[in-house]
Amino acid sequence: VTGIPYFKTQVCHTGSWHYGISPNTENLAEAVAFVKYASSDDGARIFYKYVRQLPANIGLFNELPEYAEGGSQRLWLDAMNDFGIPRIGTPGYTEYQQMMSEALQNIQAGGDIPEILGATAGRIEGLVAKYTGWNN
Repeated sequence: VTGIPYFKTQVCHTGSWHYGISPNTENLAEAVAFVKYASSDDGARIFYKYVRQLPANIGLFNELPEYAEGGSQRLWLDAMNDFGIPRIGTPGYTEYQQMMSEALQNIQAGGDIPEILGATAGRIEGLVAKYTGWNN
């Protein structure tokens, strides 16, 4: 077990999955029912069973012995409380995450770091240009 690796300061982006319903859905009642269930304590238990991430559902969180003092996930919980910061607030996060993942894989494969990062920055700028003015 180790803490979060870092160069200058420890930082770990925080956040979680969220549910939404498209305004164009043809199945509004079913979508609402699903989101209500998925957001419930029972739905959160199912999600936690398969994903095993720090639960956002307080009812479930309070039931889990692994996050209690001395529990197997307590180090992770303490790290999130001490070093966690919200993910960047941008509608382009998905594009950013995908491009950075590809860049890191290419670097791991032995690629030229300045070339890879320069190309990645250009691709990210192109992909997120469609969001210009989103927060105005």
